[in-house]
Amino acid sequence: MLVLDGPVLRAVDRDLGSSVLAELAPVRDSRTIRSLRRDGDDRLVATVAEPHAADPARYTVDTWTFRLTPAGGGGS
Repeated sequence: MLVLDGPVLRAVDRDLGSSVLAELAPVRDSRTIRSLRRDGDDRLVATVAEPHAADPARYTVDTWTFRLTPAGGGGS
């Protein structure tokens, strides 16, 4: 299973052991919105939306796209 744990993308195994796959932008505001979704068969998209300090109705949005490969598969 893949999860967003604060600013970290983790792979969690059946025994609940985890590995850090990527470190995203640090979360500086408790109102930050984080999402993780699969896009097609081989891509994972992580999004972090953080409110502006001066105008909380506006957000800065950062997006990361990762390519998924089978375990031990490597990429081309």
